[in-house]
Amino acid sequence: MVDLGYTEEARLAVTGRSNGGLLMGAEIVQHPELFRAVDSGVGIYDMLRVELHPNGAFNVPELGTVEDEPQFRAMHAYSPFHNVKDGTAYPAILFMTGANDPRVDPTTPAR
Repeated sequence: MVDLGYTEEARLAVTGRSNGGLLMGAEIVQHPELFRAVDSGVGIYDMLRVELHPNGAFNVPELGTVEDEPQFRAMHAYSPFHNVKDGTAYPAILFMTGANDPRVDPTTPAR
């Protein structure tokens, strides 16, 4: 949208839920300058602790495991929680969670 001239970064908001919430978390830390606001819901933001949650084992085939060194490195590099940098100007962010979502522990976005 920005490349086509429909908007500019200072007016752009993005949203994502579930794995889209994880994507929003990654976008926030990897490209904070691209957005004015981010709405992220029920995402997994701490990639290194996701296995410890009740549904964590079901995420291993898709997200990887910390028990495998190459997968650990990839998960750490992508983990929003582990890539927040002091002094960075992040966009406005709204994190939301769901008390009844069996796939994402409700405490995950609150860390």
